[in-house]
Amino acid sequence: MIIECPNCNSKYNVPDDKIQGRKKLKCSSCNNIFSIQSDRSEKSDEDSESKKDTAKITKQSIGESLWSDENLKLPEDLKISIAVIKGARAGYIYHLDKPYVLIGRGKVDLIIPDKEISRKHLAIEVRNDKVFLRDLGSTNGTFIDGEKASITEIHDQTELKIGQTTLMLITTPKDNYEK
Repeated sequence: MIIECPNCNSKYNVPDDKIQGRKKLKCSSCNNIFSIQSDRSEKSDEDSESKKDTAKITKQSIGESLWSDENLKLPEDLKISIAVIKGARAGYIYHLDKPYVLIGRGKVDLIIPDKEISRKHLAIEVRNDKVFLRDLGSTNGTFIDGEKASITEIHDQTELKIGQTTLMLITTPKDNYEK
């Protein structure tokens, strides 16, 4: 079942057996606690949508959404990197060699020693020519232009602030990179 947080609109694919008997869930993005309806036949959709604290259940194929790993792929014509422009590892550039990269201070692909960063803070997902940031429910959040981000498409030279560290996405045509 796909559940959407009514506060921040983060979507989660939760197996039905994990929510049976539960009446409330906590959003890992914004920490909002909201009511859920595990058996949709008990209430009509109209009644469910009228309650502000009820999760929105979307009817959407998982394969067509960002919840699927099947369309993760690095573009053939671009080199994608993450540069640390401010903070503990300022000046370091991490070149993405796979389409899913974890960033944090624990056992991840790009380790940043900043106490305000969660062990697994965020993921960078590359889906062909699009790059997405996915906050992994970090304690202090991920910010773009001062706004808290959960799942967001990012572009060349987008700055991300996590803890006391600022990162920048850099995309370069492979022809320019290899010269």
